[in-house]
Amino acid sequence: MIVAVDEAAISNAILPVTETTPLIITDPSVTLSTATASIKSPQEPACKNNGTFVITGPNSFICKCPENTFGADCSVILTCEVGSCGGNASCTIFNNKKICTCLPGYTGNPNVACNIRTITACVSGDPHYTTFDGAVFDYMGTCPYYLMKSCNSNNFSVIATNALLPNNPSVSTLKEFTIKTQGHEFKVNFNLQLFVDGIYSNYPYYWPSKANPKIIATKPANKVYIHDYFTGAVFTYYQHFLCAEIPELSFLYGNMCGLWGNGNDKCTDDIQAQNGVNFSVPSSCIVHTNLSATYLMDTWVTNNVVDSCIPGGSLLTNTICNTTLAQTQCDLILQAMINTGPFASCSGMNRKVLEARYHDCTYDICSGMSRCDALDDFAHHCTVAIPFVNINGWRSISNCSYPKCPPHSKYSMKTPKCQKSCSDPNYDRSDSCLDGYEEGCICDVNYFYDSNGDNTTEFQFMCRLQADCGCVDPSGNYHRPNEYKLQNNCTLATTCINGSLTSEPHACSINGQCAIINGSPTCQCRSGYIGDGYNCTDINECLNPNMCGANLGQGICTDLPGAYECTCYSPYSGLQCENYTPSRHCADLQLFHGVTENGTYSISIDANYNSNMTDEDLTWIEVFCDMESYGGGWTLMAHGNESGGKTFNDYVNGFGDPISLNVWLGLENIHSMTTTTPTSLRVVVEQCATETYPEETEECIYPFFKVSDVKTQYSVFINSSSTCNGTTSESQKRVDGWISWNPSKIGPKFSTFDKKHEYNCSSKYFNTGWWFNKNGNNLCGNANLNGLRYPCGRNVGQDMYLTWNRNSIADAYVYLRPYGFPNYDYHYTNDPAAQLLLMNK
Repeated sequence: MIVAVDEAAISNAILPVTETTPLIITDPSVTLSTATASIKSPQEPACKNNGTFVITGPNSFICKCPENTFGADCSVILTCEVGSCGGNASCTIFNNKKICTCLPGYTGNPNVACNIRTITACVSGDPHYTTFDGAVFDYMGTCPYYLMKSCNSNNFSVIATNALLPNNPSVSTLKEFTIKTQGHEFKVNFNLQLFVDGIYSNYPYYWPSKANPKIIATKPANKVYIHDYFTGAVFTYYQHFLCAEIPELSFLYGNMCGLWGNGNDKCTDDIQAQNGVNFSVPSSCIVHTNLSATYLMDTWVTNNVVDSCIPGGSLLTNTICNTTLAQTQCDLILQAMINTGPFASCSGMNRKVLEARYHDCTYDICSGMSRCDALDDFAHHCTVAIPFVNINGWRSISNCSYPKCPPHSKYSMKTPKCQKSCSDPNYDRSDSCLDGYEEGCICDVNYFYDSNGDNTTEFQFMCRLQADCGCVDPSGNYHRPNEYKLQNNCTLATTCINGSLTSEPHACSINGQCAIINGSPTCQCRSGYIGDGYNCTDINECLNPNMCGANLGQGICTDLPGAYECTCYSPYSGLQCENYTPSRHCADLQLFHGVTENGTYSISIDANYNSNMTDEDLTWIEVFCDMESYGGGWTLMAHGNESGGKTFNDYVNGFGDPISLNVWLGLENIHSMTTTTPTSLRVVVEQCATETYPEETEECIYPFFKVSDVKTQYSVFINSSSTCNGTTSESQKRVDGWISWNPSKIGPKFSTFDKKHEYNCSSKYFNTGWWFNKNGNNLCGNANLNGLRYPCGRNVGQDMYLTWNRNSIADAYVYLRPYGFPNYDYHYTNDPAAQLLLMNK
């Protein structure tokens, strides 16, 4: 709604009185404007049209004029006539001005024409919502949520946050809201304080400047008005109450998302989830409290973890109270429906809206709100919907106390929005002020309105002598008296003293930074430094023995300028070396690194975790890990067809490519792995079909497997019997196909063609290496799982190839895994007894 004034600004100079005589204001209840006059004597009337004299000083006075006059001597009578205003606009005489106002539901230039239709949405009470299209519902969630946003752009949104009522923790009310527009954020909290991009700002606020405003925020009384010229939206905010009036322009009309609906003149599609799922709003547009609708509204939450907030669906309750009594306390709203009572003038809001406000009043009283607060909420709805509405007597008739006013002011239901102010002494005549009236406090003569009070009164403003006012900067923005503020990322300090604003360069410490603390730009030391932001000293974090797990021997701390660095000893990792992450085999990778897929990974088999070595100091090799079979965690020890012709040293060091699964892990690695941790062996054998058995796969697991060192030529030790299973029923008859010696004793040595077995078995098997062992007439033993692969069906000397149970086989895989997996390391097991046992090993 646009309001315009068609009168020129009036001079405010105070002229001297030639003779002083005590003067009496005969009717102090009349709202009068400040004007000036000069008289030759007190007997000669200088104020016309019932204007009255007011002494303003020892040598000066002013003429106060009735509301329908203006001029130095109140000589001009103001009247509204046909054609005084443009189309869809009304004329009102108020505050000694002829004011043109667009009719409710229209905007534009009221002096010319209000030809753009507007729609309005509101949230109020605890809390009740009316969408732009008239849908009515309740929503209690306390997480920040989108009230409205452009569906097609990130450049405009309104985010609101509710808070639980102290006297009823199951009911919430509006706490604050943030408008994001034109690349900036404008937040107003419950105390009506304004924050622009997180920085506390005074009222009135103009962005980027008063001369060329794109955003204007004002607080003429206990309401905040924000006008966004980018969208044309006008926001009105009072504690627990927020309304937005927007023009029906293409940027927003039908293109909005959020709890206030899409603004397309249809209420039935206003409740919608972010994913497009609709709640079927009835044609009456009335939903009130509905769990299904609330769940859809919860999808507009922007942050569901901040301040331990609660979604609306978790707060939905059915209030139990004496509704008859609550309805009786809201009777004045019922009277407005029939154009009677102190709210009779509010009947222009139409019956449907009044019925919704009556329901809200009843609900709020049932939820613990006082009768006077509920009626006050309705009064704000009425004054927003109907400019210049007359509801002056509602507090007296309802026995609701009048708000207190700060010193040098008086209460009025017709407080002008445009009073003389500290930021603009001529604001009452400024073209930039959209005048009207509302409940508030009027500053006394010679006192100027300051929107930014000391928060000691209900209205949070002050009335000051002009000499006690603050300062105005080149952008037209106000600074409170004695206010010191850092600006431009703390590079400029401004001070307002005795009405004069001074600025000087400012700098934080070279080891400091500019941070916004409680809304104020402040110099503070960077992380890792201590001081006041101007003198910052490095903190030696390493003096704390717990840093980097140094007290536990898990790492070492190195102090750096403004920081520190943790060097973790293997097997520890993390910012504070707090994570136990060994990598000795594939089992470690699965349990302590979360690796769950088969593949090739790096491990450090011979890692000495007691030597204060870092991961970079260790020797790493690539291995293939089977993370799926029998719980996973298996390290591939042997497989492939590249074992022929390899020397003993080749077998000691290992060879092959784990990516292609052609690999021999290496005797030294096998020795290290099996002696560091008790280890199990798993053999997977793919059998060729024979007259006795069909083609199948057999798997044998040996619980205890160990390989000694080079001194015994890497002799093998298997102190257990195997468990073998196959893919056919006949496999139940299968038994171990390898061990041909007493398993309670050290087994055979590892032999190659250049480290010969007494029967030269390696040469017999195409120079492959294995733990060959004489078994009766079988001079080389029952198995050679490093033998070359035998092509099934070929008529060749089968006993020279890959052998298992004295039979040639198609393929074989050999894997290693810690015995007792996954409970092989006390850092992992949850069994206290097993944990103690493992710690003592």
